[in-house]
Amino acid sequence: MALIDLIGGNNYIPVSRELCIAIGPAESILYCELVDQYRFWSRCGKLNEESMFFSTVEQIQSRVGLTKDQQLRCFRKLSELGLIKTERKGLPSKRFVKIYDNPQFLQDLFSKNPNEARNIQKAENPTTSRRETRQQVGGKPDNKLTENPTLTRTYITNLNNNNNVVEIFSKKGINVSPVLRKNPEAFSDYTEKEIMRIAETLSKKQAEGKITNPVGLLMSDVQTVTEAILAGKFYPSKKKTTTTTEEYEIYVPPNIST
Repeated sequence: MALIDLIGGNNYIPVSRELCIAIGPAESILYCELVDQYRFWSRCGKLNEESMFFSTVEQIQSRVGLTKDQQLRCFRKLSELGLIKTERKGLPSKRFVKIYDNPQFLQDLFSKNPNEARNIQKAENPTTSRRETRQQVGGKPDNKLTENPTLTRTYITNLNNNNNVVEIFSKKGINVSPVLRKNPEAFSDYTEKEIMRIAETLSKKQAEGKITNPVGLLMSDVQTVTEAILAGKFYPSKKKTTTTTEEYEIYVPPNIST
């Protein structure tokens, strides 16, 4: 038996790629572990009257390797997203966890296709993007991740980068997760400094009342918006859309010729 055979089987946690992109790898691993524990205690009929089960710091660390401080951060984020609820109960007190069956966050995440989380989401190829230029030079597209281990490692790196992107935008009060769900590589070509500038600019423009929905603006045309910001030409004006959806704002780039 090869040692790599020990990686699969019953001693592993399947983690949704969609979830990793949306909330981060560590949070996703903890959430999937908690869901597994919930299912186990539910089958055993050991959930309390509030459908909660206890899960200690030591148990989690022994199963997925997250330290106490990492657990505190991840539990806090999962609670803020409405995925779980935690309480201290008993003497000595233990941490009890409640898993919500159909939280709004998961409804939004998997609303397009419930099976989408089981597949690698292929990134869109916006025209004249930096990534497209790299493809033209290399002569090979980069959307077939399973053909080359190097591409798979690159994809995992993108997941970690997107976790950083979410954190940078969240510090400016912007939840950029819907943009990354639509286009996972939206910010893959930008440096951390450039991403911070984009987030700061959108936050500032929103505070000034020039835009009302930074996320919708990015989703309408993320490349045009981000490049305009980095070029110092970001002067959006708002127009009402005639479509049935009000999710996106219309971004009108400035007239450079004038």
